[in-house]
Amino acid sequence: TVELGCMSEGEAIELFAAEVDNQELSDLSSSLEAQSIVRRCEYHPLTIRTVARWFGLNQAAAATNVGLIQLDRDLSSCLAKIRQSRNKRVDQRKVLAQVMNIMLRPVSATREAPTTLMNLFLCSLAVVFTKEVPVEAAELLWGQLLQSEPDAVHEIGDNVTPSQIQHHIRQNSASLVSLGLLSAFEIDGVTYIDIHHELQAEYAVRLLRKMQLSAATSTETARRWHGLFVSSYLDRMEGNRKIRVNDPVQSYALNKLIHHMIK
Repeated sequence: TVELGCMSEGEAIELFAAEVDNQELSDLSSSLEAQSIVRRCEYHPLTIRTVARWFGLNQAAAATNVGLIQLDRDLSSCLAKIRQSRNKRVDQRKVLAQVMNIMLRPVSATREAPTTLMNLFLCSLAVVFTKEVPVEAAELLWGQLLQSEPDAVHEIGDNVTPSQIQHHIRQNSASLVSLGLLSAFEIDGVTYIDIHHELQAEYAVRLLRKMQLSAATSTETARRWHGLFVSSYLDRMEGNRKIRVNDPVQSYALNKLIHHMIK
């Protein structure tokens, strides 16, 4: 169980403004909309951070004040859904889940809009790798998902080039980082990625159960994805006889490939 302490209203508004990263929102201390937004987030830093990142990416489409009002309404709708559910108690997990439901609902694929691809990338990271992984290893799996999952093929087409696949990988993984769902960092010159927080990883596992890809259970899907990673790594080794020194994917596979085979 992961519990994050609540912030004061002032701290919460300051965090919201910092995560939005918009000069027009540098001082929200007297904003009634901002006060309402952080209150609806239960003053929890992870929820506030997630909401702020989502709001920041949507700001290009609306004036700041209008955007705050709409965000407050969206959060009000989230809380209403929780209160109408069987267990009406509002808590951090439920608020965060409702916010992420809105963030990641598939819509038409515009530049910053959530897509099915983002859901696939997030879910696969949660069930296949479970902790930090070299970004190149994750990209091996994601490339396979783009070519094998019917929902992904429907979205991007079935005649995509390797460069187009790489474009979709980079675009959607960058959006997940911008939304604060993935963290990217370097260790000894190698870029790693990980789901930012355990609560978001838990959400991704639940999301996979709801997606019901190819009418399979989430366990069957996870097993298939592990197999896709193994096969993509072996194909990579077969096609690249001269692996570069200190190859991060090879180093990862030496430690984890048997684990993926068993899974």
